[in-house]
Amino acid sequence: MSPSTMDQDGGSQRVVCFVCSRVAVKKRIFCADCQVWSHIGCAERKPCCMPTTPVQLPDPDDPNAIKYLVTAINSLTSSISDMKKSINDILSENKKLRKELEDIKTKVFTNNVDQQSDPNIEEVISEARDRIHREKNIIITGLPETNGSPEERKRKDMEKITQIISTAIPENDYKIMSAMRLGKSSSTKPRSIKIVFDNSATVNVLVRAKPKIDSVYFNNDLTPMQQQQAYNIRKELRTRRENGEKDLRIRYKNGMPTIIKATKNLTPIVKQD
Repeated sequence: MSPSTMDQDGGSQRVVCFVCSRVAVKKRIFCADCQVWSHIGCAERKPCCMPTTPVQLPDPDDPNAIKYLVTAINSLTSSISDMKKSINDILSENKKLRKELEDIKTKVFTNNVDQQSDPNIEEVISEARDRIHREKNIIITGLPETNGSPEERKRKDMEKITQIISTAIPENDYKIMSAMRLGKSSSTKPRSIKIVFDNSATVNVLVRAKPKIDSVYFNNDLTPMQQQQAYNIRKELRTRRENGEKDLRIRYKNGMPTIIKATKNLTPIVKQD
């Protein structure tokens, strides 16, 4: 620790405590290392200012008192200058952050306006996901149901399905992930069968090939929206035919049904039940 001198009564000098910045009238100490005065209590917060030499009472008229005061003021001025610079840096950073925040708010507001202008965006996204989920599925209608245990009926269904598919695709070129009858059984009408393949290409081939089995139809697994679209198109086709239009057919393009004029080179149209 640096040598220090202690002034118990303060004499006639008026100095400023370097630690607390208040006038040190009595019981003050001068640190020879820091070259500043401070209260004895404040000096305990700066270890180098603790006295290590016997207490000496300085001359009250010590001309260095002004020097000590000027040193303390200069030190405080320097500290204040540093603090001002730090504050200015903080204000500048704060201004930058405020601008970034305003930009984010503007983007959020713009996105909200865009979403509000198209309230069906969630429905569109949901419909797209549903179509992707169904693109590997195919629905077979018109395949008679057999009697027996659930396991036996399922085995016979798979045998018949494999036999039908083999008329359009070699057995080694496709893979069935699952097969199931849809809905509750009925004595008047066989239930449809949903087949799930490992890819959508197999579905596209089967729908286009239309295996030639009487009263058995292969259809895409349509979403409720697609089913409604197909129903509306069939209804329109019926009306136009009743009004005398001829050679009209339904054709699917990218999953969307449209009414077209039939031509000789037109590929067979798949029935969508």
